[in-house]
Amino acid sequence: MKLSKFFNLNKPAKLTSLDFPFNDNNIFKFNINYYNNLLQSSNELNKYMFDNIWLLHQNTESKTFKPLNNIIDDLKLFENIQSNLIKLIEHQNTYKDSINLINNHIQDYNLQYQFSKDELYNNQFNNKLFEELNRLFGLELHLKYYINNFNNSKLKEFYVLNDLDYLNVKNNKIIDIELFNNFRLFKNYMNDNIETIIREPSLFNSMEFIRMNSLYKSFILDFDIMYNSYDKSTLNNIDSKYDNNMKFKSIDNLKKTRIIQYYAHLFNIV
Repeated sequence: MKLSKFFNLNKPAKLTSLDFPFNDNNIFKFNINYYNNLLQSSNELNKYMFDNIWLLHQNTESKTFKPLNNIIDDLKLFENIQSNLIKLIEHQNTYKDSINLINNHIQDYNLQYQFSKDELYNNQFNNKLFEELNRLFGLELHLKYYINNFNNSKLKEFYVLNDLDYLNVKNNKIIDIELFNNFRLFKNYMNDNIETIIREPSLFNSMEFIRMNSLYKSFILDFDIMYNSYDKSTLNNIDSKYDNNMKFKSIDNLKKTRIIQYYAHLFNIV
């Protein structure tokens, strides 16, 4: 007989998807201030770097700015999506027809999803929600440039950011998220630039570098506040993937989501 039969072994409990239910406190993973604070620090850093571009190594100039600009674009878009969803919910009389249309879509697609468990219905609902948000708020979706480039995959990424803990457990694979990818890429380029500057005392001791480094640290801090909102097991899995250059699960091929149920809870028709 195994000795373990006689002991109560305190093994860590295994997380399950049931550990991440929807509730009023986590339906939006990030409050608007998280988006706004990171957006402000990103813009300040971006502007200062552009005004003092001579601080950056010539070989990494364009590479450094691209992921930061992508972060800024995504933050503006995600903040805008969330603001508009809140606007819909808080002003239901004003948007009565749209609310009814979205609720009908939720009920129709959820009925089909529950019957077959086919991910197709989650994606179809996501497309319909995109069409309605674009019809209502298209001119507000960040910039005219971004309206043409915004598609329902970005709306899916918005959902994934809000339900990432559940999805990592449910899918047993870490999900590829552009916002995190751009952050890692930008951080790598910036660290390379800083290492180069450190080797040149005249740059390292300059007021311009001291200021840029301060803005960079503020940016990192604001991102960490958002990032650390996730469950520790999720963060460990993501960091391990990045550290070991392992493959992520594509967001476009993501299965076993609960997009319909997410919005059903958000619009309070569960």
